[in-house]
Amino acid sequence: MALERVQELNLTPDTRSDVDKLKSYLNSFESILIASFWFKILTVINYRSLVLQARDATLDVEVSNILSLNEDLRQLRDQMGWHFSGE
Repeated sequence: MALERVQELNLTPDTRSDVDKLKSYLNSFESILIASFWFKILTVINYRSLVLQARDATLDVEVSNILSLNEDLRQLRDQMGWHFSGE
């Protein structure tokens, strides 16, 4: 891990403390949970982004792709139980 390599450097006590706190956070359940949520969201977005960047994509394909992305994100939101007021 990169933070372990940073810890090997000649650091000030404050910097060493900051690195220790960051390492502790990155190993926490909260950090892992947030990373897994973002992984799911960004995977869906990345796939659609690649389709949108295709040189031979027509406007109807692009519109369909964006509508599909919107639906996928709604389904992901519902699976995770995220509901926001105003919707």
